[in-house]
Amino acid sequence: MTEVDFILAGGGKGAYHIGVWKAFNEYGISDNICAVSGTSVGALNAALFSQGDYHIAETI
Repeated sequence: MTEVDFILAGGGKGAYHIGVWKAFNEYGISDNICAVSGTSVGALNAALFSQGDYHIAETI
C-alpha cells in the first residue's frame, strides 16, 4: 500500500484530529503513515500521534 504523510493544521480543526486518527486506526491506514507534522495545536496532536496510542490523546 502507498505510504501516507499525516499533516495536521492548527486552529479549531485540531479538535477533529484525534477522531481522524481513530478512523485511520480502524481502517488500517495508520500502519502506512511514514511522517507526521503539524503547526500549533496540530504539532501537539502530532506529538501525541507519535506516541502511538489515541486513547491517551482522547483523555487529554
